Amino acid sequence: MNKGVMLILFIIIVLSAALYFTFVYSTPCDNLACWETKLEKCGRAKYLNDAGDVAWQYKIEGKAKINGLDKCIVNVKLADIRKGSIKTLRLKDQEMQCAVPLGVISYPETNIESCSGQLKEGMQSLIIEQLYQYILDNIGTIGTEITNPNVFSGNENTGLTTPETNTLNNTENITGNSSY
Repeated sequence: MNKGVMLILFIIIVLSAALYFTFVYSTPCDNLACWETKLEKCGRAKYLNDAGDVAWQYKIEGKAKINGLDKCIVNVKLADIRKGSIKTLRLKDQEMQCAVPLGVISYPETNIESCSGQLKEGMQSLIIEQLYQYILDNIGTIGTEITNPNVFSGNENTGLTTPETNTLNNTENITGNSSY
């Protein structure tokens, strides 16, 4: 091979490596501090958040301007579910894209309105099913309470099943986080 061909191959390899590390490679974060630093600046990174009952896999895709506001696009995947109902298992390995405000450090799944994708739809469907079951479980009490004039004054105990006593309670079963 002549020197010209070798030089061209070398340039192609260097450019390919530069493009890969600029647009494809994500720094793996092993701890929360690394993740928070990358999220605040929207630097490409990936992180596995083991929240006990669930494990979330995050990957920062990059910056975007949405409705005139700078956002950090984060891919969220529900990597593992260790506790919950059979229905929640259908969410495993589903993903959604979340638009986190630039400079804000939070778990993307806690603000589901800023997300889109199959995981969001699945979480919303599960919440609707839980609310439907809650209403069915308490329909007699709800009917009695609606006819009671004191129910809206706050002077009467409703007797409704509380989220603490209801096994199908809220999104905390899904997210594993009550707050950040």
